[in-house]
Amino acid sequence: MRTYPVEKFNSSDGRGWYELKSDIDNGLPVDVLEELKETYRFTDESLAKILGVSTRTILRRKDGHLNTEESTRIYLLAKVLNKTRELMRTPDNVLEWIQIKNPALKMHTPLEVCTNIVGYEKVINLLNKIEWGIPY
Repeated sequence: MRTYPVEKFNSSDGRGWYELKSDIDNGLPVDVLEELKETYRFTDESLAKILGVSTRTILRRKDGHLNTEESTRIYLLAKVLNKTRELMRTPDNVLEWIQIKNPALKMHTPLEVCTNIVGYEKVINLLNKIEWGIPY
């Protein structure tokens, strides 16, 4: 199994979609959590909330792999972060944007909305509107 830098999830670097799907099904390496903490200053607590697990579970997972559900959530979060970074340019700007309440999200932050597929899709759609200058 390969290690996937978060920023590579959206790239077309030759990896096939089925290979990535298989890796998510088998569990992404825990290293992706460390990358999120380093790049975007996520805490163990915030990652635990995103993954739907306890902080203790995150702390126990210093080696090994995430399960399929956790890997899927990290993949979806990576898509949001990557799209946001395309538009906002720096990790600091991304971190600021995902933590600001947004009227298009009923005054929730993008991070608060990203608890399931509907929320992730709403945030991606909002980012697409921002990219294309479409009012929201």
